[in-house]
Amino acid sequence: PFSDVALWQHSAAGLLEACGPVINHLLSAALTPGAGATYASRALQVLAAWLRAARLAFEWVPQADKAAPLRSLAAHVEALLLFSSAALSEAAEVAQQLARWRRCDAE
Repeated sequence: PFSDVALWQHSAAGLLEACGPVINHLLSAALTPGAGATYASRALQVLAAWLRAARLAFEWVPQADKAAPLRSLAAHVEALLLFSSAALSEAAEVAQQLARWRRCDAE
């Protein structure tokens, strides 16, 4: 299965399609009461890993909209800032993943 290009492409496309719902799920909890620093830390860890995976998935699906995950993230900028203030090192990892994003300067 590791040499099956079609499998890699379908998997990458699935991951990219899920970016919006995953980002929404992770960051929508920021505005609910009781979402503390522990949740913020875990959510940002998952977000950083997801952004890395999405960025790498574009190698398998070059025709995909490379800015779509960034637009999903921009829709939750208030929650992202709130979580970032509660978990600085995890927020730095998210920032590193965003800095590695290519060809989406407008977003």
